[in-house]
Amino acid sequence: MSNRVVLVAVATGFNLLFEYSLRGLNSLERQPLLPFALVALYASLFVMQDDLIRRWRLADVHLILLAFVYGTVYQCLVSGAAFTGPTAFGLNWGILLFVNVVWWGLLQSVLALYLANRIESRDWSVRPLPWYGWGLALAVNLGVIGLFQQSDLIPAGRPVGYLMMCVVAGAAAWLLQRLRPWPPFDPAPEFQPRSVLDMVCTLSLLLFAFSAVFLRGGEVVAREASVVNVHAEIVVVAWTIIAGLCIVASRLFGGRPVPV
Repeated sequence: MSNRVVLVAVATGFNLLFEYSLRGLNSLERQPLLPFALVALYASLFVMQDDLIRRWRLADVHLILLAFVYGTVYQCLVSGAAFTGPTAFGLNWGILLFVNVVWWGLLQSVLALYLANRIESRDWSVRPLPWYGWGLALAVNLGVIGLFQQSDLIPAGRPVGYLMMCVVAGAAAWLLQRLRPWPPFDPAPEFQPRSVLDMVCTLSLLLFAFSAVFLRGGEVVAREASVVNVHAEIVVVAWTIIAGLCIVASRLFGGRPVPV
């Protein structure tokens, strides 16, 4: 199995477990085809993200900016969360910022890729993804977004909301372009594990698995394109805030970027 496939598979698996820590495995009875759509969405995303890391030596801060690009689009077009609740200029900024920074940025990108590299370090000699690989990954990702948009479960936004989606995603992409490394690059970074992040990964996996299997009681509510257990939501949100703070602390006090 190639190095790229292993990294993408681990990151996809971590994100799938995170998804079902909120939904519960019992939701598979109601939405048996959803896991296939989620795997296609995450796998195609991480194929492209892994290639950008290899091409441009992207680090943790760059991944958080990148998360603002696709996270904003996903929150508007896949979950519709950014269009719900109190909005200003068409978006719920509290949800948008929390999910983009804590979930998409710190947990689902930085921590997921740290875990992937912990299992198999990135081989920097692997050739970049060819243009047709990018085309296929992008087509799959956009195709899944289109499937979600065709459902009746995604809240629709106002025109100003879609405009702000483009503004936020475009601004994040512009800032990423300005801050990304430029050639000639430094030597490829060597992966160095951190005990704090190992602990965060282990506890996250255990808690997500426990939540997915056992937190079924209590009120179950429809939340955009998913069914979320409110007990699981409270536990997972609380833990992800703690985990996010640990990742930030490791970054600030470790003196170097989190290896991704």
